Amino acid sequence: MIPGGGPRGPGSRQRHPDARQRPQSSVRRVGMKLLAALTPARARMLTLLGVLAVAAAALTPGVGAPGSDKLQHLLAFAALVFPTALAEPRRLLVVLPLVLVFGAAIEVIQPVFDRRAEFADFAADALGAGLGAAAGLGLRAAILRLA
Repeated sequence: MIPGGGPRGPGSRQRHPDARQRPQSSVRRVGMKLLAALTPARARMLTLLGVLAVAAAALTPGVGAPGSDKLQHLLAFAALVFPTALAEPRRLLVVLPLVLVFGAAIEVIQPVFDRRAEFADFAADALGAGLGAAAGLGLRAAILRLA
């Protein structure tokens, strides 16, 4: 050993055998690209397009995909909130209440379009919005943890 340094000379440090460098994984790269690509403006656009699609589906008489109506509500409202939670979580304080008002408004307006209003639909909307927020925030946290 050379005085004043590690086995390779002054200024060199010997790494502890347990100290490992984390190689840049493909998951990390994809996650960071996703966060970079999903700008706040794009997240807002996705949410707006989702609102238009949900409104069109909810207010069109006789339209409904086969399967559980409540599951469709849950997934639709999760999709409305997810981009905001992923791209700009602070905005959830504005988006979540607006999405809930939107869900309530749909239920109030539906009878005009020969559709039935149900509190259970609104409950599914609210649960979906919460799950979409949780999923977006969770994915964001996981991506940033890898960074």
